[in-house]
Amino acid sequence: MSAQTFATVLILASPVIVWALWTTRRKPKPPRKVDYEQYINSPQWRARKVDYYSRHPKRCRACDTSNGVIIDLHHHTYERLGYELDEDLVPLCRYHHKQIHARHEARGGSLTNVTFGFIHDYRRAHRLRDGSRVIFRGGW
Repeated sequence: MSAQTFATVLILASPVIVWALWTTRRKPKPPRKVDYEQYINSPQWRARKVDYYSRHPKRCRACDTSNGVIIDLHHHTYERLGYELDEDLVPLCRYHHKQIHARHEARGGSLTNVTFGFIHDYRRAHRLRDGSRVIFRGGW
């Protein structure tokens, strides 16, 4: 639809029709099914990671490390695989990424709950607050 046609529709149509046209123009149609292995090894995923890290720090969300370790970008949900939101992704060091998937395999349930439960438990056990390590001397 050209800009001129859209402007004509905007003037002549009811607000409900205009809203429907506008929202359908702006939302990309999600792919039907994405093969995980194929997507993770694709140029699209590599570009998505660059895009994510342009707005977010490349640090493990659990242990807050970034130096000298591989940081994986973990999907805590696969609902939007291939067109995921930033909120669907969690940066994790390779070690904690593997631990989360092992915990999920052992316990089952929601990967989202396992992911954020693990991060919460780890940060609490290691007394990490606000992205920095807090050292407590003489008790909690």
